[in-house]
Amino acid sequence: MEKEYSELIEVAKKFNSAYEIFKVNDESLAYSFMLSNGLTGLVLSKKHFKRNSDVLNFLNEELQMDLPEYLQHNRTLLLGRVLKWISELEDINQIKSYLNTVYNELSGNNESDWSSVIKSITLEG
Repeated sequence: MEKEYSELIEVAKKFNSAYEIFKVNDESLAYSFMLSNGLTGLVLSKKHFKRNSDVLNFLNEELQMDLPEYLQHNRTLLLGRVLKWISELEDINQIKSYLNTVYNELSGNNESDWSSVIKSITLEG
């Protein structure tokens, strides 16, 4: 399983070096990548948020994303704005904080965080 993670991160590094999506260095890329994947699942999940307005409220209140109200009419547009927002993040500590918030929302657990999961993965490269 660890090999798949390291291969995935290598692909993300190549993609990011070619298209310069994320503004973080290679060491922090795993956190940005996990945040984008976690938020994608969360935004699109009808299990966690039945109404689009609930997604917008979560993003505004928990992640301090100032998003316009019209985005509540279309989750795809909302997701696009979220991914753009993630790509512009540069502070690794802020990214980790957001990642923990998303993790807590997905798991319902306020005790642990994704940082320990990511640290357990040995990245090669």
